[in-house]
Amino acid sequence: MQVRVATFVAALFATLISGSALHAQGIEIRWEITNRFAPFEALGDAVTADQLFDQYRVRPQDGGLEGWHARLDRTIVGGMTSPYAPWLERGDRLHWDPSRAQHTDALLKYVRDEDAQTVRVKLGVAADDPSKLAGKECWWSFRNGPTPCDLPVAVQIPLTGSTEVAVIVGDEVVKASMEPEHVVIVGMGDSYGSGEGNPDVPAQWKGITLGSHEWLSSASFRQPLPARKWVDDRCHRSFFSFQSLAALEVASKDPHRFVTFLHYACSGAEVFDGLLAPQNSGFPDAPFVPLSQVNAAVRELCRTGVERRSDLPRGQYADITATELGGIDITAFERRPYPAAENRFPTELVKNDALDRYMRQFRGENGTDEPSVGMMSCPEGSLRKPDLLMLSIGGNDIGFADLVKYALLPGEYDSSLIAFFTLPSVCPPAEYRADPGLFPTVAQHCLRHDMNDRPHAADLIYGRNGGGGIGERLTLLYNVLQYRLELSPEDIVQTQYPDPLRVVPTREDACGPIDVDRAVVFGTPAGEDPASAWEGLKIGAPLNIARNWSFDFTPEEGYRTLAVFDMLRVELAKAAKRNGISVVCETRDAFVGHGWWQGLHTNLPNAGPPEKQWDADLWAPYAYDPGDRAIRTGNDSAMTQPDPHSAITGAVHPNLTGHRMLAERLAARVDAELRERKAFNADRIGNFLEGIGDAIRQ
Repeated sequence: MQVRVATFVAALFATLISGSALHAQGIEIRWEITNRFAPFEALGDAVTADQLFDQYRVRPQDGGLEGWHARLDRTIVGGMTSPYAPWLERGDRLHWDPSRAQHTDALLKYVRDEDAQTVRVKLGVAADDPSKLAGKECWWSFRNGPTPCDLPVAVQIPLTGSTEVAVIVGDEVVKASMEPEHVVIVGMGDSYGSGEGNPDVPAQWKGITLGSHEWLSSASFRQPLPARKWVDDRCHRSFFSFQSLAALEVASKDPHRFVTFLHYACSGAEVFDGLLAPQNSGFPDAPFVPLSQVNAAVRELCRTGVERRSDLPRGQYADITATELGGIDITAFERRPYPAAENRFPTELVKNDALDRYMRQFRGENGTDEPSVGMMSCPEGSLRKPDLLMLSIGGNDIGFADLVKYALLPGEYDSSLIAFFTLPSVCPPAEYRADPGLFPTVAQHCLRHDMNDRPHAADLIYGRNGGGGIGERLTLLYNVLQYRLELSPEDIVQTQYPDPLRVVPTREDACGPIDVDRAVVFGTPAGEDPASAWEGLKIGAPLNIARNWSFDFTPEEGYRTLAVFDMLRVELAKAAKRNGISVVCETRDAFVGHGWWQGLHTNLPNAGPPEKQWDADLWAPYAYDPGDRAIRTGNDSAMTQPDPHSAITGAVHPNLTGHRMLAERLAARVDAELRERKAFNADRIGNFLEGIGDAIRQ
């Protein structure tokens, strides 16, 4: 800090501070960082960043993210919206650059050049007796003249280190040390972590004529429709992700904390295809995400640039190490997708492996060095280690979307060709499949999978032949995160998947299995229902083949889906605990009481009986409703992100209500962890200084 006080004031401070025994009685300096969320710094000038944080931060009077949601929905003109929406609508730069698939320098400077950064601080004096300050002027050590003591003052201070400040109040001197707590948080994972289903700019239906609900058929759906935009369209990464909201709440809870949040979670990501190797996004013009999430983080957190092993292209890549493998045989994993189903193979995490050959053509066509298989490394001592890593992963690895498809699709098909296009590529285990007498096409489909030795969901969860299950897959991921990002196990905070099926909470340990037979699960009767919450899924079927299908979620299907998915949750918790990872099991029950059948507008606008139909202009995907559902139904997804490639991908993912419920539990764990570390470090320093004092006295 530059001290600019007049000479006589400087002399007065020197005299009072160095030789005086004066101590302010009941008067203290209070200070706070005016923008504590680094992504806002990339949106323009300092005034804009401060205003955004003041508006979007979680305030004490909010009482948590539910009150935050209610306040913003009430106070923002037009209702709750993403802070990034105006920038996306104008095409202005955010903290994420989609053309380069990386965070911008305006955000990365806080990790790559941390010691050179400053934060803006507002500070003032407070007294136990307000009369002590009444009518008085304060002389601050960084100002030339006096300031009324009841007015705050502003100053910039270094992001790192301690800055001393003093103020003269009458005949007393008050001193304080301002030491910002810089917390670097990384978010990784799948569609739950990215914010799938919640574009920063959702569809606006005002003035669009819908006619009957058949406008959702695949042919008419390609007419001009409302636009939707995300922070990152390829990964469907949103401000409304629970990882993003948790990072914001962590920043909000401590006035001296500054949070740099780097978000890499991507819809569709798996442990291998996403976190450890570049993900196939499925878009024809850009089939691969350029970097794996781990490599993206290594490259951005490395202050000096990742290591190169040659001057040849892709020389920054290396094979995975034996330390990371820890004896795990990658080839033993049951993996999806399958070579028979898609024209690519699983990666073994070594350069130029089987998967890499499918990336090679893409690299040649685009003249780039990415995507490529292999691992990146940062030179020793050059990595800005994340303070915490938020992780949501596992669902795609065991075919979550396929399990949902299995439950929701009608089960009766007109032809084998239709079945080929629509039936899931991963079936449930035999004990949780539909009655073959009622649904022979589905039964035959899964039987063929069994006969062709294709793994079902339980095989993917537990592995076959004694290994290769989700537990080993996660252990490999944990090893890589610790090796590449220098994390300790407690630095990784993994969330448990919630479910929107149960009606009432259960008493079981949140990290343990649910007694599915005793759980109360909601469902609707089977049969054609134009007012169904899942009619919007019809647009995901090709050639209008689903026009006359019925989409429902019966209690039986609910029980079967819950049973299979709970197998995964139990294994996720076991793997995390076995490896010393902090797992937030409380998120498992976050959605109980907010099932998919609750809230307003469950049917499509023009579907169902006349008394249930509603005006599409009223669709408000981020509105606060205390009795709202916590996930997007098929209809919600079609209304929120109406695009032929993404209209149904948001189904069965959290909406804003769901994300804030998950974020509340995650932020509580993260904030507690940070406070515990801070207290531990303070005690350790105190004990160290006390030891020095004892040694000197002796």
